[in-house]
Amino acid sequence: MLKYNFLYAIGIAEPLAIYIVGDGKNIDPKPELYAECTPKQMISDLDLLNKRFEETAKIRSFLEKATLFLTESMVKISPTSFCRIFN
Repeated sequence: MLKYNFLYAIGIAEPLAIYIVGDGKNIDPKPELYAECTPKQMISDLDLLNKRFEETAKIRSFLEKATLFLTESMVKISPTSFCRIFN
């Protein structure tokens, strides 16, 4: 899995720094990536002006409720019962 971090300054379109980490190692970004990672370009590439945030919120709400339910259910199970379920 790759993790990206972008460092921006107010009033400057291109990022000041781009950090990419993959498999625990730092990856040096290509110089042309800085020009491609302006906020305007990312808004266009990711189609952020046309997102349906309501659908995204519904999915997130469902996942949060499912996680809470599972967490509460695990608290009610004794350690010995838990071991029997997964062994």
